[in-house]
Amino acid sequence: MPSYRYQARQFAQQKRLDGNVNYRRNGILFLVAVLIAGGVVLVPNLLRRFRCTEPVTATVLEGATHERRGRRGRRYTVTDHIFFYQYEGEYYSDVYETLASEQMPEIGSRIEIYINPENPAEYFNRGSRDKALIAGTCLLIVFGAAAVSQIWIPNHKYGQ
Repeated sequence: MPSYRYQARQFAQQKRLDGNVNYRRNGILFLVAVLIAGGVVLVPNLLRRFRCTEPVTATVLEGATHERRGRRGRRYTVTDHIFFYQYEGEYYSDVYETLASEQMPEIGSRIEIYINPENPAEYFNRGSRDKALIAGTCLLIVFGAAAVSQIWIPNHKYGQ
């Protein structure tokens, strides 16, 4: 008949193994959530960046600044810039939104944008969104690494 100490040790070992399974399952779920969120946010912007390869000079016509409310009532200032550009004899115009923290082009200034040669109405302003894409990619890597560490590093306590 096993001793009480032996049974307690077996019970503790089983609980530790069960905890590792839960820890790994949570890590896998976290990794999947990070990859889905990263895919939803980063992939469309990266694909647009790769499609828009033709540099074109656009002229900023006007800018209108207004406030928007985000989640939980948070307010932030946004400037909508109306600009136009010409490609193969056709004129295109659009509204480009910048946050107050970004560098705002002056009215009448020229900015370089990149358009999709197959669909000239699709453009990408590389200068203003590159930092956000780089930061988003870095965050995806950091959170992905945290999730992977939860999967492969068991939940050990020191000295056991």
